[in-house]
Amino acid sequence: MMLLSLSIICTVLFLFVICYLVPIWIKYTKLRRDYRNIPSLPISRIPFVGNIHQFDQRQHVFSRLLMNMARECQKEQQGTGLFCLCNNAKWRTRRRLITPSFHNTQLLHNFMLIFNEQSCVFAKRLEECIRNGEEMKAYDLYPYISTCTLDIIAEAAMDKHVDAQSSGGKNEFVEATGRVCCIINHRIRSPWMWPAWIFDRLPLGREQAEQLKILHGVSRKIIEDRLATFNAENITSDSGKKVTRRLVFLDSLLAQMNSEQLTLDDIQEEVDTFMFEGHDTTAAAINFTCYLIGSHPNVQAKVHAEIDGIFSGDKERPCTMEDAQSMIYLDAVIKESMRILPPVPFVMREAQEDFICNGQTIRKGTTLYIFIYGVHYDSNAFPQPERFDPDRFYQSSVMDEERSPYAFIPFSAGSRNCIGQRFAQLEEKVILSTLFRRYSLHTTQTIDELQISFEAIMRPAVPIKFIVEHRHFQ
Repeated sequence: MMLLSLSIICTVLFLFVICYLVPIWIKYTKLRRDYRNIPSLPISRIPFVGNIHQFDQRQHVFSRLLMNMARECQKEQQGTGLFCLCNNAKWRTRRRLITPSFHNTQLLHNFMLIFNEQSCVFAKRLEECIRNGEEMKAYDLYPYISTCTLDIIAEAAMDKHVDAQSSGGKNEFVEATGRVCCIINHRIRSPWMWPAWIFDRLPLGREQAEQLKILHGVSRKIIEDRLATFNAENITSDSGKKVTRRLVFLDSLLAQMNSEQLTLDDIQEEVDTFMFEGHDTTAAAINFTCYLIGSHPNVQAKVHAEIDGIFSGDKERPCTMEDAQSMIYLDAVIKESMRILPPVPFVMREAQEDFICNGQTIRKGTTLYIFIYGVHYDSNAFPQPERFDPDRFYQSSVMDEERSPYAFIPFSAGSRNCIGQRFAQLEEKVILSTLFRRYSLHTTQTIDELQISFEAIMRPAVPIKFIVEHRHFQ
């Protein structure tokens, strides 16, 4: 009887595996046949196409033919939020409804208030760290930057004060966010965990489900509470005082709900997407920018000079939209940093229809990996690409006019580009200007010594250590 049961179990498992593997084998056999003229990676024999945008400089390739997100994009974290939507019609509707939120003057003004408030907390934490330790001690700034961007994104998205900086990351929401990010990165590095039916049954999959339950529970409660008082101009704070409501990203979505264009579930998906996509990416970008500024004293001197000219040496004055627009050199530094070390090293797209590039037919439904990191090192677009040179973006030149619009794509490109890029750019300028008004950074680690971890978000494999010094004004 025992042997019979074991035989049945083995048979069921065998059939299950066959049903799963045979379609994959058929798919990749067809793939290898269609792309037999394209070089493949020795370890996989899967055709290695390269960067699809370089096949054809015509804009419609990126804007129309490669508009869909690849189906491999995992949706467990964000449901069918704007970032992970594969359905084109649904994506168009969401994009049209959400885009105005990032151009709303009052909303952008409120975002600037949040950027300034949390940047000041960041600067004070750094000051306490230096005061309690030694000024010439080397520090890893990433934990400070990351908690700052988490505070910003939670408040800007939902008006939720998670107090990641003041609590040192010691609260349920912050810890759950950190664990989910770690699990996602671990899963990306483990191909055997990619199938959902396997991952969901593993301890790591069950842990992710528990952590997501915490995050989704918090965001759902905030949305429901916000909806209950949506039409009120004043609300009661935790201390019992009447305060004026601050307009945030969630409010712009709730307004769409009133016109029956978005459901409560739709809104939660977009808020969760905004939280996940706007936290780690910006922190990684700021950390890399600090590293490149800190390892190039001549660039840091120019950054200090520009910021001092804008703020007249005032370390406390909040940064305004006009101030941010005046940071032309800092803007060039940020762009050059994102060229050399893009926080998102690759994106995936799915071909909308068959099309031909350089004589090679790309079949509809083919998943295409666009290696942004590699794109940014094209010597035809950027001479001496390994050299950190903000002047590439600071001074317009003939090369700028000749350069393909897809030579520099840190926020992707086409209609699927990052909807929050203006938000991220303003956030970076406020945080960096707050930091460099007060401090000078130094690192002796060269770009060749920098160890990079290529995940969904690119980050240092080994923490970058900075020496933080007070600036001394004459």
